[in-house]
Amino acid sequence: MFAKNYLCAFGLSVLTSTAAFASDADGKFSVRGIGGQPCSLWISVSESADATEKRDGVLAFQSWLAGYLSASNRLQAESYDVVPFLDMINVLAIVLNECRAAPDELVENTMARVVGAFANARVTAESPIINVPDAGAEKPYRQATIALAQQKLVDLGYLDGVPDGMIGPASTEALALYQSENGLPSTGEMSVDTMFKLLLQ
Repeated sequence: MFAKNYLCAFGLSVLTSTAAFASDADGKFSVRGIGGQPCSLWISVSESADATEKRDGVLAFQSWLAGYLSASNRLQAESYDVVPFLDMINVLAIVLNECRAAPDELVENTMARVVGAFANARVTAESPIINVPDAGAEKPYRQATIALAQQKLVDLGYLDGVPDGMIGPASTEALALYQSENGLPSTGEMSVDTMFKLLLQ
């Protein structure tokens, strides 16, 4: 489930969060729950041969991540949503792949690094959710995130016009061209791989 290594492909491992959160005079704070555990524990849970252990562990991990993101949304200035991906399975995959790069690190530190990496792609105000096609299914993104992806395509010379956060024929054609020139399957869809690469440029 988590074998695909999105993060290493796009260099997120070297990015760090620069957000300043409340802490003691030494910059330390107590990390509770799953976030206080080393990444290696959650890697082993996600790879467990015991289906029940894996399911329960992944659900617990995913729930903690959702809570962490909600707290970050509340605490971080000018942020409605600190990561551009609404599907928590995608967020979970990101964090687990980052954990594989630093298995002795606390989960909270890893999550802070992921949030920092996507700082420029965060959603700064409430924005409608739009479902876009992806490999025969649909993925939810905020309209502001789609508009940001379109702006990236404009900046890179793949798309003309003003981003509107809606996927039409011009955006589909631009995505297909971007994908074909960047080693991605040329589907013209906002695949997770495409959005990772595009939003981090």
